[in-house]
Amino acid sequence: MLNEKAKNTAFKLLEKFGKNGIYKRQAGQIYDPKTGEMSLNYESRPVKAYIDSAKGYSNLIEKGLLNEGDSVILIAAKSLPFVPQNNDKIEFPHGTYTIKYNDAVWGGEDIALHQLVAVWK
Repeated sequence: MLNEKAKNTAFKLLEKFGKNGIYKRQAGQIYDPKTGEMSLNYESRPVKAYIDSAKGYSNLIEKGLLNEGDSVILIAAKSLPFVPQNNDKIEFPHGTYTIKYNDAVWGGEDIALHQLVAVWK
């Protein structure tokens, strides 16, 4: 019961206050017969996410997981059918973020929220 409540709460808040973005994760490599080279293939999925500055996450700064120039991106676990990984990307109209670390927030036995440490480029 707690698991489902936590997941639904995270989802509702992010749907209301989040920004639209495209989550891209590496889905393997594709061979290009014209060039004879391999290129990365990405799986894309629309997401709603809340982007926050590093200032409010002193616990992550103390652990060395977050630098002052980084951002924290919150995504409801219910929004993604997979767990975000390092080097995945999230594209927003103002720029692209690369995931450095997923500090998942648990609601009982399941992840309710992905708290992603990311670098904006």
